[in-house]
Formats: sequence, structure tokens, C-alpha cells
Amino acid sequence: MNIANIGAQSEVIQKGWLVLIVGPSGSGKDSVINWLKSALAARSDIMFVRRTVTRNSDGISEDHDSLTPAEFHKAQNEGKFAVTWPAHGLNYGLPRMVQCHLRDGGVAIANGSRKALPFIKQNFSKVYVVCLQVEKDILIKRLCDRGRETSKEIAARLDRMEQFMEPGQNILMVDNSGPLEQAGNRILKLIKDISIV
Repeated sequence: MNIANIGAQSEVIQKGWLVLIVGPSGSGKDSVINWLKSALAARSDIMFVRRTVTRNSDGISEDHDSLTPAEFHKAQNEGKFAVTWPAHGLNYGLPRMVQCHLRDGGVAIANGSRKALPFIKQNFSKVYVVCLQVEKDILIKRLCDRGRETSKEIAARLDRMEQFMEPGQNILMVDNSGPLEQAGNRILKLIKDISIV
């Protein structure tokens, strides 16, 4: 399976920004995105992207569209995704409609992945990365409380957190160790700054 739909972006004039929310497991990506959905409910120029994943929805983690690997491969071959990438034995995709929204100058917000960035940046010309950071002791508590990982898996996640991402151009580092609205308001300011509609 191809790991990305390369070249699709060359046919699309992108006026608006794709905002990717990334961060280590336990950093609160889903919580932040849900907070933003509520805060931006009246904004028709904002699209919250539903990813397609080759995994059934469990009602706990990210709200997404589910496909079997065979269905995903078929949809990919039919050009229904703007970009796809593999991670953790699964396949992920962003729908083609995102490009239409960005072409018209809107802002699209998606749950992202650091490993997906090279693929996404090949297909979208204007990408702003919001990287959520959490204090180590708080992250450990969150991971333990949700009970999905073993202690060994938590240790591995903490190791990856140490090398997650460095500040850079079009990257907003946001501390999500405290109240959700503090992180949310920082991201709202970014969205206001980059909105053109």
C-alpha cells in the first residue's frame, strides 16, 4: 500500500491553513479538539476533520470513521483521501474534502501525528503544527489513570516524549498541563491570527 497520496496538492491552490494537533499519548489531543469544537461552533469557516482509520471506534478515543484494510485500500485507490499514512500497524487518512475547504480559505483542524508530518506537508502547502506538551509527572498520572498501557509501555512513551518535537517555524508549542481552557485559548489566538475569512 502506498504510504501517501503524493502529488494531489499540486492541483489545489490552498488559501487556508491546515492546523494539526499533535502530542504524545496522554497529552490531551482529543480533549483539546473537543474544547475547540465547542468554542468555534459558530464559525462556518472552521472544519474539524474526521480521520479515517483501519480500527473500530471504541467510544473512548478519537471519534473517527472506520474502514477495514481492504476498504481503506479501495478508497485510497479511488482518490478519496487527500493524504494517507501508516502508524502502529494501522492506516490513517484525511478526506479529500479538506482540500476544497482550504482552497476556499477556511481553516481545517485535525488530530495529527508527528510521523505523518512529512506525508502531510507533501500534500498541503500551508500547515501549522500545534504541539501539546505536558509535565512528565502529570503525563504519567494520565497514562496510569486511563489504564490502557502496561508500565513498560508507559516508560516507552515517556522516552518518545523526550524527543517529540522542537520549536520551529509554523509550530506552536502549547503546555496542556493545566486547565484545558488555557491551552485552548492559546490555540484560539493562533486560529484568529491565521484566519482569512
